[in-house]
Amino acid sequence: MKELRKKRDILEMSYIIRSTASAEFILHFPAHEDFRVLIESTDRRDDLLNLVKLRFAHMNPTTTLKVFGVVIQLFKFLSF
Repeated sequence: MKELRKKRDILEMSYIIRSTASAEFILHFPAHEDFRVLIESTDRRDDLLNLVKLRFAHMNPTTTLKVFGVVIQLFKFLSF
């Protein structure tokens, strides 16, 4: 398990992109670099994303956090 190297305020997040083909997801922060995350299973990914969405909604009840699903593997598509 890797240690978290960067911290971002959850209220700065604008949307989440999650892959439907793998357990990957991206947290998008417009003013900063995106967080690209790969988790060992889709169940654990979904649990973590539900926690993030719940926390975002609790801290910012007037804004909707958008979640986009893509059918591709994100790391293959977004690798440079």
